[in-house]
Amino acid sequence: MICVASYCLISYTVGTHRIPLALWHQENDAPKQIVTWGAYKRIRHPFYTSFLTALVASVVAAPNILTIFSLVYGFVILNMTAAKEEKKLSSSQYGQEYIDYMKGTGRFIPKV
Repeated sequence: MICVASYCLISYTVGTHRIPLALWHQENDAPKQIVTWGAYKRIRHPFYTSFLTALVASVVAAPNILTIFSLVYGFVILNMTAAKEEKKLSSSQYGQEYIDYMKGTGRFIPKV
């Protein structure tokens, strides 16, 4: 069931994009706009959330040191990557818009 939630979130996120995704881990790629609708309405990094959800599902399905390590490692790496992307976006031409967006949304889970 958790895997299904992960798959649904990936699909919803892909469907949210009206223009090709900016890949901030590539040096010369920049967004054309800040996406704040659809899957991004309450979560800043829904792709990463779906990956983490899949890792949680693997721990639930096969709880062992490897799956637990994968979840912890995945969280650390995705958190670092998200922080790097957020720093770039905050200092881009969309900086203030993105900072305002960050105040109302959670990185991986919705703010309550």
